Amino acid sequence: MKQQSSILCVGAIFILCVVCVSTVHAEIVGMWLFEEGTGKQVKDTSGKGHVGTLMGGAKWSKGKFNGGIELNKTGFIEWKHHADFSFAEALTIMIYARIDDITPQEWVGLPRKEGEYVMAAHKLGGEMEMTFWINIGGNWIGQIPAGGQFPAVKFGEWHHYAVTYDGKEVLLFLDGKDAGGQKVSGQMSQTGDVVHISNSCCGGRFMEAAIDEFVMANHTMPQAEIADFAQKGIELTLPIEAQGKLATTWGQLKETIR
Repeated sequence: MKQQSSILCVGAIFILCVVCVSTVHAEIVGMWLFEEGTGKQVKDTSGKGHVGTLMGGAKWSKGKFNGGIELNKTGFIEWKHHADFSFAEALTIMIYARIDDITPQEWVGLPRKEGEYVMAAHKLGGEMEMTFWINIGGNWIGQIPAGGQFPAVKFGEWHHYAVTYDGKEVLLFLDGKDAGGQKVSGQMSQTGDVVHISNSCCGGRFMEAAIDEFVMANHTMPQAEIADFAQKGIELTLPIEAQGKLATTWGQLKETIR
């Protein structure tokens, strides 16, 4: 009887672990390292298979960590619509970017999904601020945080930008540090639109920039975790996270982009 109980207990733990790993592994819905260096496609190292396409004047270049993407005033990246990119009441978006200019308008999305959400850089003369806009019930809420609250950033500098939403509050982060937010509640609207970095909305909103390490997740990452990504990059952060959360290894992720 004790042996049967032990077997049942081990079996239950194994099933629970499998379920937990599967669920947590699905939380990162897209991770793009931009290490390919050739071609027009950017591979998704999350295992979800969400391939992006370089459009216009987008080309391979040096990033913050190894390879990256350079965008000129006509360049952008596009991802086809997928349900993974539509969130209900939780999300995390992170990206490394060196924004040199925002043109021809004062706003640009990185990323933007029309009718759902946009992390938008806003030009302020020779500087910029990062903002977030969220669509709930067909209505845009923003800018978040209010104008002037996000620390002003000079053009031409590499920074890590992140935003989270937990169904109650939107928070923004600059280089892993708190950069403002706003209380917001409700389920986000969902559409069938594509996802763009640059060339976002309203007659073409572009930026001259370089980008690296773009991540989207369907859960709210804590600030400490975002700070790790900001300070160390994915390659040095992910092995630690993989032990108990992503159920994968950096080596396995590397294989997906070779």
